[in-house]
Amino acid sequence: MDSFEEQIEQENKLHILIKKIEETDKIKELNEIKQDFKNLNEEINNNVEEINNNVYRLDDKWQKRMMKNIEIFIEDIDEKIERLNEKVVQVSCGGDNTAFVTESGNIYTFGKGRLGHGDKKTQFIPKKIEGLNEMVIQVSCGIFHTAFVTKSGNIYTYGSGLLGQLGHGKAEKIQIPKKIAGLNEKVIQVSCGYSYTAFVTESGNIYTFGNAEYGKLGHGNTEKQFIPKKIAGLNEKVIQVSCGHDDNTAFVTESGNIYTFGVGLLGQKKGGKSLSLTPKKIEGLNEKVIQVSCGFMHTAFVTESGNTYTFGHGFNGRLGNGFIYFTQFIPKKIEINFGSNGKGGAYKGKRKIKKRRQKKTSKKQRRRKTSRKQRRRKTSRKRRRRKTSRKRKRRKTSSNIFF
Repeated sequence: MDSFEEQIEQENKLHILIKKIEETDKIKELNEIKQDFKNLNEEINNNVEEINNNVYRLDDKWQKRMMKNIEIFIEDIDEKIERLNEKVVQVSCGGDNTAFVTESGNIYTFGKGRLGHGDKKTQFIPKKIEGLNEMVIQVSCGIFHTAFVTKSGNIYTYGSGLLGQLGHGKAEKIQIPKKIAGLNEKVIQVSCGYSYTAFVTESGNIYTFGNAEYGKLGHGNTEKQFIPKKIAGLNEKVIQVSCGHDDNTAFVTESGNIYTFGVGLLGQKKGGKSLSLTPKKIEGLNEKVIQVSCGFMHTAFVTESGNTYTFGHGFNGRLGNGFIYFTQFIPKKIEINFGSNGKGGAYKGKRKIKKRRQKKTSKKQRRRKTSRKQRRRKTSRKRRRRKTSRKRKRRKTSSNIFF
């Protein structure tokens, strides 16, 4: 066997091992593949040049390239084994990226943009953020930025912070996680919106920073905040906060109350949009709220008894009340009442209404259709007559010329 044939054989071995990595998710098999890579690496290293003997040497460039590829794939196997050994406890989705936290306190990111790895390369598989000396307990992804909380109560941010949503005192873009300095309280939960951020501390205070348009930071003004600022005037202990897309914010207190602020349908009054520069309590609830989530122009919250309430704009059925385009000004409980066929009764009833309307207007539509057909027939007859008359005229003129 000559050197060229040896190169082809070893390259084929490499491709087979790469396919095995993609196909298996078992740790035992991955360790076996890893050992095969090491054996292949030794096999390449053992090919040494001896001109006088019948032993050949492989090309230096090819040899270095193969060894480098093997090292990369061994690292990929180690990362995959590490991911399989870990249990995911929390996940968050942003604009073009996703992040999740594992039970051992590691954070993995993947997708497009600034993912906390020091570059802007697109990651198609989860990659661990290296260099953290703390255990991560919770993460939140915005559209262009991400924030996470550690077990020791620190908060880290990275991504695009042109409107102050990173909380480091200036407009900047960061590619690796950076700790927010100057906090005297322990952070327990964070939430990222489109261009702003909010977090809750162990003592029950809430801090917001970033774009303050529509008063969504809750400080009574619309000025940008480049460092975290505490919302003043609260007489209750906050336990959880949620930032909407870019217009409203909501938080839940220990006593089970829910507060909203910003612009839009905030669940505070029955008619029209609201503009609230400071947090206002939603009145009239007879249940204790335990968790809230803000979306794009709508909000949902869960009560201690297991009920779900929604309010806001109901485009595309996002409120879960059986209607496609229904606006809910104040919170309304979602009635989970499925029929025998597993479909919601409200939407089915709406289809029936549509059918009845079609039956009532069917006679008028038929009359209109018949009248349209008659008009078309008349116009077609007129056109035919015109064509025949034109043909006759042409024939007459032609006969006068030749005779």
